[in-house]
Amino acid sequence: MFGVVKVLSSTLLISLTLVLGIPTNISADKPGNTSKSNFKKVNVEDGLSSEYITAILQERKGYMWIGTSDGLNRYDGNRIETYNCDSKNKNSLSSNYITALAEDPDGNLWIGTDNGLNILYRESNTIVRVSEEYKNLRKITTIYEDSNGTMWIGTDKGLYNYNVDSKKGVIFTSEEDDKSLTHNSVTSIDEIITGYLWVGTRSGISVINLKTDEIYKSGYDKNNRPFIYDIEADNNGDVWVATKKNIIKCVLDEDGTSYIPVENIPIDIGEDLNTDIRNIMSDSKNNLWLTSSNGVIKYSADDKSTKLYKNKIHNKNSLSSNSVLCYYEDFNGIIWIGTDNGINILSESNQFTSIGSSPYNDGTLSGNNITTIHEDKYGYTWVGTKDNGVDVLDKNNNVIKSYYHDPNNESSLPSNNILYITSSVKSQDFKNIIVYTDKGYSLIDLSTNKVSNLLINDDYVIEVKSAYADDELFWSASNNSLSTYNRATNKTTYHNDNLSKFDIDYTGISYIAQDPNDHNILWLGGNNTGLVKFHKSDGVQNRYISDINNQDSIIHNTINTITFDSIGNMWVGTSIGLSKFDIKNEKFTSYTVADGLSNNFINSILIDDDNNPWISTNYGINKFNVKENRFINFTEMDGIKGLQFNPASAHKYKDGSMVFGSSKGLTFFNPKDIVEPSPINNKVVIGDIYINKDKTNYDSKNLVTSHNDNNIKLDFFLPNYKNSENITYEYMLEGLENTWTYAGSRNYVNYSALPPGSYTFKIRARDDHGNLSEETKFNIKINNPLWKTPFAYFIYLFILIGLVIYSINYVKILQNLVAQKTRKLNSELDKNRKLSSELINQEKFKNNYFVNLSHELRTPIHVIFSTVQLINLINKNGDVPQKKSKEYMAIIAKNCNHLLNIINDIIDSSKIETGEYKIHKENNDIVYLVEESALNMNKLIEDKSLTLIIDPDIEEKIISCDKEEIERCIINLLGNATKFTPEGGEIRVFIEENNGYVDISIEDTGIGISTEDQEFIFNRFTQVDGNGATKASSSGIGLTLVKHVVELHGGRISLVSELNKGSRFTISLPDIIDATEESNI
Repeated sequence: MFGVVKVLSSTLLISLTLVLGIPTNISADKPGNTSKSNFKKVNVEDGLSSEYITAILQERKGYMWIGTSDGLNRYDGNRIETYNCDSKNKNSLSSNYITALAEDPDGNLWIGTDNGLNILYRESNTIVRVSEEYKNLRKITTIYEDSNGTMWIGTDKGLYNYNVDSKKGVIFTSEEDDKSLTHNSVTSIDEIITGYLWVGTRSGISVINLKTDEIYKSGYDKNNRPFIYDIEADNNGDVWVATKKNIIKCVLDEDGTSYIPVENIPIDIGEDLNTDIRNIMSDSKNNLWLTSSNGVIKYSADDKSTKLYKNKIHNKNSLSSNSVLCYYEDFNGIIWIGTDNGINILSESNQFTSIGSSPYNDGTLSGNNITTIHEDKYGYTWVGTKDNGVDVLDKNNNVIKSYYHDPNNESSLPSNNILYITSSVKSQDFKNIIVYTDKGYSLIDLSTNKVSNLLINDDYVIEVKSAYADDELFWSASNNSLSTYNRATNKTTYHNDNLSKFDIDYTGISYIAQDPNDHNILWLGGNNTGLVKFHKSDGVQNRYISDINNQDSIIHNTINTITFDSIGNMWVGTSIGLSKFDIKNEKFTSYTVADGLSNNFINSILIDDDNNPWISTNYGINKFNVKENRFINFTEMDGIKGLQFNPASAHKYKDGSMVFGSSKGLTFFNPKDIVEPSPINNKVVIGDIYINKDKTNYDSKNLVTSHNDNNIKLDFFLPNYKNSENITYEYMLEGLENTWTYAGSRNYVNYSALPPGSYTFKIRARDDHGNLSEETKFNIKINNPLWKTPFAYFIYLFILIGLVIYSINYVKILQNLVAQKTRKLNSELDKNRKLSSELINQEKFKNNYFVNLSHELRTPIHVIFSTVQLINLINKNGDVPQKKSKEYMAIIAKNCNHLLNIINDIIDSSKIETGEYKIHKENNDIVYLVEESALNMNKLIEDKSLTLIIDPDIEEKIISCDKEEIERCIINLLGNATKFTPEGGEIRVFIEENNGYVDISIEDTGIGISTEDQEFIFNRFTQVDGNGATKASSSGIGLTLVKHVVELHGGRISLVSELNKGSRFTISLPDIIDATEESNI
């Protein structure tokens, strides 16, 4: 579908009979039990112009637009801006009663009302009233964008196809023939099949061919066309049609212009549901959403399950009203439901189970405010509450027994305010439960359930805040001591003096934790105590306190909870953040809301089986993923019970499941069942921008202002609306700031008196689950004032120079003339020196060249002369054998050829300088040419005990080239490689295609070329010395010729070399064929 907005007009509120064919009853939340469905509310208290919601739309930038009976609202999750009708302003809405919303391909907002059509042009934020020229364009019922980007407007007097550019509309109305609409009152529009627009009316369905504008009156019964309230296609391609009598699942006929009903079976959906279905919407999960005057029905087209959402007086998280008017699925798959009592944003979670107190249900908690949780040896959970005593839960989390204070019963608890619950020591087989209250404590015998009260004193009560029982001793921290009680000897030992020696307030200790690796060590924490390492026999061993100058210290001295993972870390919850303590290295790593925590006040910590901490805070539960080093946050919208959790109110069961206590009840879950929310796809959106307090229009990525407009306010938001109040932001203005600023939930920033310059505003967000978004960048440029522009500075300089010139007298003018002459002479002298230096260097190069050339010429001449002497010597002794004669003549010929090549190089070098050097190209197989050239050198290479490897990537490649010149280049490079590669080395030849070129690479394992020499290697008369004993001579012309020949072919030559490791020369020739030439293959 394209741009459909499901909107319920007031004319469509007519009762229907629901027909779906589902053999199950609708499920609904029970009072007192956990609601798996939570609705976030948006109403007039948040800024809505009215709570009577008529239309909802999310535009491409991310804003939510909410139509009401009293104006249009733009919502970014925090702020609402309202658009209204103003009779004195023609650029305002034509009416406040919004009936339909849609976005066109240009991003403009189309707004239907009960008094005409309006277009809000987003770039200029200007409203234009479209319908003033068209009498029939008054009461808009629906707006739709088809697959071609054409906007269709349904009214109570026909269907319009409106062209914005020409400001003209084509109207389709009902006529007596079969090629018109079935009725003028249009109720729904949907492009069920691409190219065919289905139009629902008060009397059946019409189908429009978008290519020909031909209209078909669709329907399985031409004589009985029903009142159509809605048309919707689900993800399976099934079509659902809501009529006055039923909802029909349909299939299309062969030509796609008519429908055939396939399901039409009424079901019993419950006595409490009024079955007037008003509208249908299919979401991305293939659910159908059906409105009624008594709630919302979600029907799964996949498994045919059904769920009813209703308003429940006892549940503030339920639907705000049963009268549902419209709905919408946003870009993140979140369902928005509009009622006559505001907006409802749906969040469903099946991962958490919770229980609280409810007067409507038996088996619920006595009270919601949980203070302590304990599991007895039978696996039952004991839950202490603030003022409602103790509840005992079975393994299915049902309350099976409660203990409370009864002033008329001495065997009842001394108070309903429960502080702490634990079991007796191991030596007593944990047979007793100890319940601490603010009026003393009680022992409850698990075998008899008998309550025995101890230490009851009306004047002064010892309030136990934490306790720990080992094999024999019972440790407790109270409001007056840290003590141990030995049940066998009935003796109590106090450790107050030992704590006082280390300046530790023993009355502040509120948490005791047993070290998992050392039975003799306890870890203590409390109000301003720091973290205390305590030996059971020797007392305090160490104290770790916060040091603002040491980032490796604990984050704060007030400690609420302590726990351990299985990999050597202690996790410490404080009142301003979380600290991980590496016990072995005694190093703390700390985390706060800036790192992703939902709140800095840590109440309880439990470690799951994968060593991930689960943390309850004053604002929800957090999971810290240790592998990814990030937090995942969970709030009431995810299904947990309450946001304000309580200290020491958490427990992990043997199966790995957990329970946390809050001010509103208990939340149960198994970490293995919790699916982490996917990382957010949204980026932060730059919203409104204010310059000197006035809103301005701007380019989507840039803002350019004058120097006077340098007080800038930027609004921004993350278009993730499920829990927008929990989204936090970080920003930085590059050019002014070097670090990120944590803004919390504040979604705007002010910059005052920004100096002229170019800036980049960077903003990122963490969503309600702690996922960090990508950065959004926005460029800001503040221009210099006119008197600080380059042109102004030029004028200033010009005036200054004029004043200086005016003040210079005749003498200084002469001095300037003399200085100019001197500078000219010095300049000419410098030029002559440079010229002289260049001539000297050139002479040195030529001398070196001729020295090397002499060696090059002397060597073959010497060989020829020696061979001639040898022949003469042999001739004195007799005739030279023919075989020997051939060998000697071959040597002479070889060296003559070498001399000829050197001379040819000299001649060609001269031609290069004069520009007379030419090549003659024709189509050749370059692979064959290179291979043959290389094989001709093989004898020379083998004679030097080297290995030649030819490794082409291609078998054949025809290109246009000069065969002889390319062969000459290959032989030259192979000759150099042979000359400068020691015995036992290797020479490789590669041929491959590379982006329109053929690369020929010759690689050796020789002496290499230094980085300094590589710069001049292709210059004429340049030779590179070898290394040590491998030094070889060269004329210095060969590589110059190679480079020139390659460039004449339109190619290039490159070198990669490392001294003492070898060189690789690569010739790249264009992959071009001369179409007029025949291949030489």
